[in-house]
Amino acid sequence: MNPFLFITVTIGIGVLFEKLFQKEEELSEIKPENIFEDFKVKYFKKSHVGATKTQITKSIEKIIPEYKSFKIGKTGNPTTRNAGHKTYTSMFLLCDSKDSDFISELENYYNSKYISHSKNDNKKVGSAGKSVSINGHYYLYIVVR
Repeated sequence: MNPFLFITVTIGIGVLFEKLFQKEEELSEIKPENIFEDFKVKYFKKSHVGATKTQITKSIEKIIPEYKSFKIGKTGNPTTRNAGHKTYTSMFLLCDSKDSDFISELENYYNSKYISHSKNDNKKVGSAGKSVSINGHYYLYIVVR
């Protein structure tokens, strides 16, 4: 094998792994004790989607007035979920499900619903990508500052 090609591929893989596993700055200030489950809905059946959304919406409406700004997202690992923009101080888990597609649907729904809110830091409705879970669960969250 060409040594130059080998070195290039090795560096490329290293950069990929660094990006994949790095702690991004946006939530790096959030300590585990500032991740709250007070509002978390456990999702069990597709037939309860309406009730789940109602409960999540009520939670978001209670949280937003208490803070300067917020961002809604999804993660498979709340303690290391970071997104690399502004610094947030607290995370509220809004929903927990083993169905990553359901959490993605909720993220899209709530980002669309709140995209024009004056306190919302989300700049677009789309997601940052697919979440990887460490325990088989996926979470919808709101971070605040």
